[in-house]
Amino acid sequence: MGFVRKSRPNRSKQDHLTEHFVPGTKARTAAAPCGVNRKAAAGLQQTLDALKESVEDFVTRVR
Repeated sequence: MGFVRKSRPNRSKQDHLTEHFVPGTKARTAAAPCGVNRKAAAGLQQTLDALKESVEDFVTRVR
C-alpha cells in the first residue's frame, strides 16, 4: 500500500488552532505556532466561519 494522507489535523491541533482564530487573523498566521499546514488551517477556518454564520442566522430567525 502507498502512503495514506490524513484529511485533517488531529483534535489537539484543531483545538490549538481555534484558540488562535480570532477575528482578523489569517489562517497562515494561526497555523505557524500550531505546526499545521497553512492550507489545512485555511480549510478549518472556512468551516468555522460557515458554522458561525449559520449559528448567527439561526439566532436571528429565532428572535
